Amino acid sequence: MSAAKVTEVVQAIQTLFSSSNASSKSEANLWLQQIQKTPEAWSLAAELLGEQNNSVEVHTFSAQMLRNKVVADLRDLDTSRCFELRDSLINLLYKFRSGPNLVKTQLCLALVALALQLKEWEDPVNELIQMLGGSPETAGCLLEFLTVLPEEINGNQKIPMPRQEYIERSGQLLTGNSEHVLQLLITSIQNSGSDSDIQVKLFTCLRSWLQSGDISVTYFNESPLPDLVFKALESEELFDIAVDVICEIIDESRETEECIPLIGRLRENFKPLKEMMKQTDLEDRDRLKAFCRIFTEAGEAYLELIVENLERFRDVVDGILECVNLPDLDTVPMTFYFWCSLASRLQQINDSDTRHDFQEIFFSLVDIIIKQLHYPYNLDDWTSEDREDFMNFREEISDVLLDCCHLLGAENSLARPYTLLSNYIANPDNAQWQDIEAPLVALKFMAAQVEETESVIVPKIMKLIPHLPSHPKVRTASTLVISYFSAWTAEHPEYIPSQLDYISAGFEHPEVASAAAIALNYLCKDCSRHLVDYLSQLHPFYLAAAKSLTQKEMLEITEALAHVISAVPLSNILPTVQTFCFPISEALNELLSKGTYTPEHITEISDLVERIGVFLEYIAPEELYFGERSPVASLIQDLWPLFERLLVSFSSEPIVSESLCVCLKPCFVYYRQDFIPLLPSCIERIASAFRNGGLSCYLRISKIIIEEYAENVPESRPTLFNLLENLSESMFKIAQNKRFTDVPDVAEEYFMLVTAFLSKLPHMLLQTPMLSSIIRCGIAAFGSDYHRVLTSVLEFFTKLLDLMKACSKEPAVVGLSQKIICDLGADFVRYLLIGMVQTFSLDLVGDVGNIFVLLGELYPEENQNWMVGTIDQFPPEALSAGERESFLTEYHGAIQNQHKRRLGILFTEFVTQYRRKNFDLLKGRND
Repeated sequence: MSAAKVTEVVQAIQTLFSSSNASSKSEANLWLQQIQKTPEAWSLAAELLGEQNNSVEVHTFSAQMLRNKVVADLRDLDTSRCFELRDSLINLLYKFRSGPNLVKTQLCLALVALALQLKEWEDPVNELIQMLGGSPETAGCLLEFLTVLPEEINGNQKIPMPRQEYIERSGQLLTGNSEHVLQLLITSIQNSGSDSDIQVKLFTCLRSWLQSGDISVTYFNESPLPDLVFKALESEELFDIAVDVICEIIDESRETEECIPLIGRLRENFKPLKEMMKQTDLEDRDRLKAFCRIFTEAGEAYLELIVENLERFRDVVDGILECVNLPDLDTVPMTFYFWCSLASRLQQINDSDTRHDFQEIFFSLVDIIIKQLHYPYNLDDWTSEDREDFMNFREEISDVLLDCCHLLGAENSLARPYTLLSNYIANPDNAQWQDIEAPLVALKFMAAQVEETESVIVPKIMKLIPHLPSHPKVRTASTLVISYFSAWTAEHPEYIPSQLDYISAGFEHPEVASAAAIALNYLCKDCSRHLVDYLSQLHPFYLAAAKSLTQKEMLEITEALAHVISAVPLSNILPTVQTFCFPISEALNELLSKGTYTPEHITEISDLVERIGVFLEYIAPEELYFGERSPVASLIQDLWPLFERLLVSFSSEPIVSESLCVCLKPCFVYYRQDFIPLLPSCIERIASAFRNGGLSCYLRISKIIIEEYAENVPESRPTLFNLLENLSESMFKIAQNKRFTDVPDVAEEYFMLVTAFLSKLPHMLLQTPMLSSIIRCGIAAFGSDYHRVLTSVLEFFTKLLDLMKACSKEPAVVGLSQKIICDLGADFVRYLLIGMVQTFSLDLVGDVGNIFVLLGELYPEENQNWMVGTIDQFPPEALSAGERESFLTEYHGAIQNQHKRRLGILFTEFVTQYRRKNFDLLKGRND
């Protein structure tokens, strides 16, 4: 290669690594990517690596380029040139034996790729051991090669080899050499003296081979290696890699009969390991996490052996228990899977003696968990992120607590936090709020395992709650305990008055109000039949609460009251719900009378509408006879003028429109028949609202209308079709003025709506000229990079083509749709394939494959031509002639045989290879 070209490449590399100009770096990167694909790249890389004065960046890039060429383009070289390349790589490796390490690693990776593909190189591993292993100078090179060998063979999917050939060759290189490599590593470790640098490399290499599964740990039964690696934990320099190796050995030896001697040897090390962990400074979190990793790996690997003989593995279990007690909340969750697995396994065992052996451990675990549920005594330094992390930790550890409760029994489990609370109440001077709040949280979590018939501990808890301190955190936790035991209260209604008083008092404290709203909701839902007589007391409370509580809290209370109203005798439901809803509608009418609205007014209107929606959602009597009019229908009729006014006035206000659509949903779902007289007016208003505001919620509610009425109310079908026409007309205008990436929610909801119409009333849509515009709209959506939009569009086209196939013998039904697809087929295939290779996620490839199979069945000849025309438009640098021919051959075969799975694999491979090859081109286009 000319000196000028070499200089140009060096300058491009320097720009890539050093320039502060993003555009220049991008251009340099694209240019270098293209250079690497040329045949001259072989000699260029060698020349750049051979020049001693080049920078580290140039040497690193050149080594990477050489490795990439070996991976992707080795087939361009004949056998003799491959051996020349091998010798050149070994010489370069010797040259860079002292570094830089990045260059050395890339050269070793290139050697691995060469060894894998060059079958004529009969024994590369032993040759390199002989060549590089005899001198301390090159020992580092050998270890680097042996380290990356299993990693690259098992991890690099880019190497182009037939699968069977790949399996055979990798077996020769790895499995065939594993025993020799292991013996070499053990001997080297024993002879390494105090050279921690070489020891780290030796253990790193061992880890790599263990992770690959190519070294059988049965070799360790009589080997000194387990003792050597546990001994390495005492070295600061070796600690991290020793932990990795120990965990790999444990994982590979999990519960196999052949490894029992090895497991016995490993077991002897856990007692000193436990002592080592106890002596570690609690501030050294990384070290403690490493110990925890070893113990939990052992616990999970040897679970069955632990269950069979706890005493033999007591050090492992106690070590894991110690880990739960650590202060670092990032470390503790590492143990959760073990405890859940152990509890689950013990629950499957009928042997009471075995379960009894573990009882003490699980009681200790419960006590430790309650301790870990404590808020810190000093919260001054806590950030909002710390609080969020702590709450997430509580939720995680609750699953372990539930498993303990299930294993020990509710009474035994509940007694632990109850005893703590009783002691704190008896000695209040010795307790801070954190000490009381944690056991209450434990009780809340345990509630899921408590039967409604429990009569020993829960009554004591309920009697104890009113005597707890009034600290907001304690009050919040105790209120939530009541909510979580609401199913129990339903069977013990004598506790309702005191609980209702306690919950109601909580609304007086702003910090407790949210918990009180949740508790009232749970209590009313589970105890609705017992609370009907309390509605007269709850009504003034509800009206007053609206003045002080947040919307979230009001929705909780509204849902709570709706549950109670639903339990009112049928004849009294209407006046009861009117009592609660009419004050809300009056407040809405008062706001609407203002004529002009501030943002605060709009939020208040949305909130009030949302509350009415909650009442309509949850007051749906289940005891109506067929055809009987719901008493709530009269309320809906009374409210309709208000809803109509809102649809007209607030069609462009997202929060009001969302609330209104949520409010209207139960009208169509639960009161379908009763709403029929209002349906034409409602549909007209919804279509107008979408035309004016373009909000996706109107498409969503229209979909619900179609799903509810299309089949159940046949006389409504012309009205429903008019709704689709009007919405589509508005949608087409949106598509002309905006990109789908700007309105993804609208695009998604629109195609979900059209798919619903196709499912319910296929013949009406298949025979309308409007279908052409809908399909054009769908083709345009292929350019979207929003997954949900693409999913919605692909589902529509799959449904459409499926129906056309099912009705193919009914020309009167599908004649028009067949012509539309035929006219638009070339564009359809082109944009679908381009979208698939550029932006679609791979999980959508199967859906695309189904569409092409359906196209092939409906249009066998045209489909082939459409695909050829599309593939021919790909530029040669993006898709070579050979790649085109190969793809089209495979595609035609899969289509002719209607082989969906084969087509899915073909598309996945095509997209993956295309994106890998043209990554920078695609990235530049997306940028």
